[in-house]
Amino acid sequence: MEVWHCSAIDLSYVFNLSAETLCMKGLVLTHMGQREEGLELVKKGIRLDLTSHICWHVFGLIQKGEKNYEEALKSYTQ
Repeated sequence: MEVWHCSAIDLSYVFNLSAETLCMKGLVLTHMGQREEGLELVKKGIRLDLTSHICWHVFGLIQKGEKNYEEALKSYTQ
């Protein structure tokens, strides 16, 4: 019996990613220690949809985790 292991991150190239999906993937990568790549995905997600409160919230979470509280506050108020 063959077992397939897959994750949403690995399959992301198959699907058309929305801004929120990119931001969530960036958040996961950031927490996995791939900070630069994760932050770049979050910024790309924000550029795709500037009005998404989810994208701005994710960006705020990352900024808060880096103890950049002023940027986090700006993100939460977007």
